[in-house]
Amino acid sequence: MKPSSLIAALSLIASANLSAQSADFSVGEVDLDIGGSFTAALPQTTSTRYYRLVRLSDRTITEIELGPADGGELVMSDPGAGSLDRAFYRIEGIAQSDPRDSDADGIDDVFELRHPRLLNALDPSDADEDADGDGDSNLEEYQAGSDPAELRTDPVTFETSDGITISGELRTPATRPGTISPVLIMIHQGFRSRSEWNPYLPRLNEAGYITLAYDIRGHGASGGSFSNADFDNPDTSPKDMEAAIAFIGTQPDADAARIGIVGSSVGGNLACVASQKRWAKSAINISGKTSAVRNLAAEPNLDLRSMFHISSSGDGGGQRAVWANELFGFTTSSRQVEVVSGSSAHGVAVIQADPTLMDRILDWLAATL
Repeated sequence: MKPSSLIAALSLIASANLSAQSADFSVGEVDLDIGGSFTAALPQTTSTRYYRLVRLSDRTITEIELGPADGGELVMSDPGAGSLDRAFYRIEGIAQSDPRDSDADGIDDVFELRHPRLLNALDPSDADEDADGDGDSNLEEYQAGSDPAELRTDPVTFETSDGITISGELRTPATRPGTISPVLIMIHQGFRSRSEWNPYLPRLNEAGYITLAYDIRGHGASGGSFSNADFDNPDTSPKDMEAAIAFIGTQPDADAARIGIVGSSVGGNLACVASQKRWAKSAINISGKTSAVRNLAAEPNLDLRSMFHISSSGDGGGQRAVWANELFGFTTSSRQVEVVSGSSAHGVAVIQADPTLMDRILDWLAATL
């Protein structure tokens, strides 16, 4: 059967009774694209069900998805349809309260669908894996009612090129064996410590990012000393960041080609330095200062790439907002700037001033990292 004929046949099936397995959804447009993938759209779904696309000729489940939280459209597909002479499909809507075990691995579909980075409801091999490295398989975790996605949190130290011991915390989300994840290096404000990032790390880890928050030399548990002069000294804190990036390169779970730097105040300046020197794929500068970036980079002419610059409108009497826009002007390629109005907050306090800002930070990272 030619593709055009198959599309017509599938359309006929859909209009006849493709949605017979449930009374609370209907099938809309069906299509077979030029690559041979069959798709069927469900205009309305429900968040209390999950959906399976079943190829009836060989009883193959080609896709399985949770119903969208908003009950909106869901598009399901069979990428192998183009190799078939004829295909008939059924879409099943199954109550999440009474799930099946589609891959017969002992773990129910809904549990697997709710842990998409660890489990695949159509792959039985993941039951024997130990995603969080605690000695219990995913199946054993499921049977015990424990979490197979526990975050690994490790205290770490690494050495700078000038012999300073830097202390940090590496947080690694659970993943399937062999998976490498993007990394965010979190750099705190001067005369604070890495703990200022603690309220925000869970959301970043839940989004799949490994995070390394470290104490700048002379801060927290790190060695060395730090003074006001070091806010502009290219021979001090930039070496800490460079050592952190090198440390990430030694971690088997980390994707060293997808490093992002997120910095607050002097950390924001260092994020700009990482961008200037092409040490990171993406960077976020919160409350940075143009002259300090030039000094720390030891380069008067700035050429930043892939940066999100953030400030509050009243920080430093409005000067930090001026610098955010100035640094935005020195940024080419992907770039974004946001000034949070009605606030004089500095550093991570800007995120507290606008709780929705973290959503936009996550959007930025998803698009650039």
